[in-house]
Amino acid sequence: MTKENTYFADHAIIKRVDTPWGDRCVEASYDGFDARLDGYKCVIVLDTVRPHADSGWNTSNYRITTMIVRFPRCILSEMNTHRVFSRNSASSRARSLKTTIKQVMDDPYIPLFTENAKGMQGSYITDEDQLRMAKKEWLIARDSAVDMATWMLLGAGVTCSDDVKERIDIYYDKYYGKSREEWDVVIPNVHKQTVNRLLEPFMWHEMLITSSYWENFFKLRMDEAAQPEIQAIATLMYEAMYASVPELFPEHIPFVKREQHTSLSALFDDLKKSAAECARISYVDRSTAGNKDRSEELAMRLLSKGHMSPFEHQAIDPDIFRTLSPGGEFALATGGLHGNLDPSWVQGRHIFELQMGEESHV
Repeated sequence: MTKENTYFADHAIIKRVDTPWGDRCVEASYDGFDARLDGYKCVIVLDTVRPHADSGWNTSNYRITTMIVRFPRCILSEMNTHRVFSRNSASSRARSLKTTIKQVMDDPYIPLFTENAKGMQGSYITDEDQLRMAKKEWLIARDSAVDMATWMLLGAGVTCSDDVKERIDIYYDKYYGKSREEWDVVIPNVHKQTVNRLLEPFMWHEMLITSSYWENFFKLRMDEAAQPEIQAIATLMYEAMYASVPELFPEHIPFVKREQHTSLSALFDDLKKSAAECARISYVDRSTAGNKDRSEELAMRLLSKGHMSPFEHQAIDPDIFRTLSPGGEFALATGGLHGNLDPSWVQGRHIFELQMGEESHV
């Protein structure tokens, strides 16, 4: 490990936590030595190694791991460059402006400031006066962004105080969800999918990730040349994953109780339930939210619209899959259904695409 990796790893805390969806899982976070790191978190949702894997499962691609990670929104583009990851993410378009503003006011992302220098990186700022000044200016920028977000809703024609909470309350009480004829003045009333973009530099972001390939990610993102923020979350992911012991099981279906299926219809039901729960991260933090009852309805809506990414987090041992569909069309094509997972798995997305008889590319 590099010096910076050790710096983060030395303060990582690993514990087992009871999750809202009923499992006891490994969680990695930081120990409070730096308040700016308090928002980083990694929770292992499900960890599986398929039967017949060799004794080196800890680095074997037979292993498939699903985790929820929380990191600054500003490094989302870097996380998205890893194509071997199946991902679903929090959505600035889906989450309410009221919730988003509360988060950036109560728990804003504050950078791990580095000194300005040539090139892409600088040394960490350690001088207390410099850090205090940098944080002050960053939070002034945050306050300005929140102000502009509220005025994108209300405009200058609404008389109210400088208090952000009061402005938000006025908007939701007098204008939100009402027809234009009910307004006392004309307001911009810009949709949250646009207004929330102003707040993204100060936001935390939750992402659900599933993969059987991790080594290159850790090599790149725990390196001292990586941005400090991605080093911080990559270190937690590394520590959590290697503290977790995968269960030997022929199916990997997150947010659903472990059960080896004996019929194709029952398997489909649980695959759909799992995909729906994976998709919900777009509008709720799945590390703190339990499962919903109406998952079948959501899954069918996802399939009908071709939103297939939530179906990439599930995987089945090909031998089990063949057993469940003897002589069927599925059994004829299992050899190429692994997607971005190791070929030793059949990915849920490709099971459903085969069932629908077409390829989806969302």
